[in-house]
Formats: sequence, C-alpha cells, structure tokens
Amino acid sequence: MPLTAHDVNDRIIKAARLDRRIIAVCAQETVPEDAVTVREALREGNPCVAHALYSMSTDPSFPAIYVGEGGKGCCGGAQMWFGFKDFPLDVSGMFASESPDAMHIKASTEVSRRTLEDMGRFVPLGRYIVMRPLTTVEDLAQVRSILCFGTAGQMRDLAAMVHFGSSKAYLSITAPWGSGCATFVSYPSGMAVGAPRDTAFISPTNPEAEDWLPADTLAMGIPKDMAVRMAEGYEASFASRR
Repeated sequence: MPLTAHDVNDRIIKAARLDRRIIAVCAQETVPEDAVTVREALREGNPCVAHALYSMSTDPSFPAIYVGEGGKGCCGGAQMWFGFKDFPLDVSGMFASESPDAMHIKASTEVSRRTLEDMGRFVPLGRYIVMRPLTTVEDLAQVRSILCFGTAGQMRDLAAMVHFGSSKAYLSITAPWGSGCATFVSYPSGMAVGAPRDTAFISPTNPEAEDWLPADTLAMGIPKDMAVRMAEGYEASFASRR
C-alpha cells in the first residue's frame, strides 16, 4: 500500500528524532481556505517566506501560507525566487561587495552574475505554492518537497537516511548558495531549472537568516520522491534499531 503523507511524516520524524514540524511544499491551482499570505501570517516585520516557514515548524497555531500569481503578501525576493517575477537587471550588483549599499554576500559583481547564470531560470510550480505542515496534507500527490528543521545531530540522522537509499557517495546532499526561500523551497521542489534533481539541500547559507533562525539550527529541503524513499527505508535502516 502506498505511503500517506502521515506515514512519511511519522517515519522521518522517528528516524531523525525531530522535535519540530515537517513542512510540505505543494502545488495547487486554487488557494486553500485555511491558507493566508505570508504578511498575514507574520503580522509584522518583513514578510519573509523562510522566516514564516521556521515559525510554522515551531508554532502549532501558525497557519498554512501561500505565494501565487501577482506575488502579493510576501517579500519581493520570494516573488523572484519562486518564478513569479523576473530578477531586476542590476541584481548582480545587489549581492556583490563592490557597492556600499550591496548585501556583501558575493565577492564581486562578476562572481554574482556567474552564480545567477549557473542557477538558471525559476519556474513556478503552479498558480499557487502552498506551504503547510505535512500532517495536514490529504493528498501526497500535491507535495513537491518537504522541509525539516533540526540540530546538528538531527541533520546528521536525516543525512544518513538520505544516503541509506542512495547509491551516490558525494552528490545526494549539497549546501547551495541562495536565499532562504530558494534553498528551503525552490531548489528541492524543482522550481530552479539549474538545481540538481534527487538531491537534498542543507541550508541556510545566507547570513541574513541569523536574524530569526537559532544559531544551533539548520534546515534540509528534500524532494518528495526522496522523502518517500527515506520513509520506505525506515524499518530496514539503523534508525529503527536504536
């Protein structure tokens, strides 16, 4: 019998001994009745998708959120990283260290430009990208990826489960460059054309996350098929024998 969203959730939580909720990234053509914009969910401050996802993982009352056509209700960065808007022509300079007003997360405009070329285009999953706790998903077919938050030990065990069902020694897991919403959502869900497939993504690697993410916490974005494979391998793995 195929695994349900609840099965995947429960087995991955047991395998890595997670104590925060697993988030599902879904593609939908309509906005669910229980979903709100990121701005509505956070209520104050910058409507950052990545920040909202961490809050969702720790707060049982935090609602499902969505980003969709028009990009309303979230930061301008997410609208671009999710493919709803094009990057501005001067975006390379925004990341580089050559201007006093830059973010200083790339050594030069040229390094920034080449990185953006390497990433390729970003294509939306559908009209709406809905992010919600995996336990609230009724149809696993709607899920494109999952997101887990954890400590070093929990990330170690998640990584071990990724490798359990993979024949690749080096490229099953990567720590890519990009915004929090890109590394949490865009890369593992397949929105980024240049991102490797069947790969888990450890992040964030963007220092701006220090404003809201605890220093002892990292995230892992996992494609749906890989997550199912991890759950299917749970009983045979080291995790069920501890």
